[in-house]
Amino acid sequence: MLRNCDDHTKNFSFRLRKDQQWELAPAYDICHAYRPDSLWVSQHALSINGKRKDITKYDLLHLAESMNIKKADTIISEINNKVNLWNNYAEETMVNSKLRDAIKNTLISFL
Repeated sequence: MLRNCDDHTKNFSFRLRKDQQWELAPAYDICHAYRPDSLWVSQHALSINGKRKDITKYDLLHLAESMNIKKADTIISEINNKVNLWNNYAEETMVNSKLRDAIKNTLISFL
């Protein structure tokens, strides 16, 4: 899937709906800043199922279950399909090939 290592690790929020129910806010402030060669940056992210690397689909499903997220498998599949289109998106937006390949090497895909 995608990674977002940033200067702050809490780029998520909740919002209160009109019916007084809390929900996860849409994603924001997302940029690619992952550096696996940097101990500080590579660990400057929230863990998934206690892990920051070698994350599996099982890890995501386990986390989703613990947070009562419905249709987690479908959501993961939809995101995975988009991740697999990275080269297309990069070419469309004219990301240079060196950066495109560097980012691609950090993506996690569950084929």
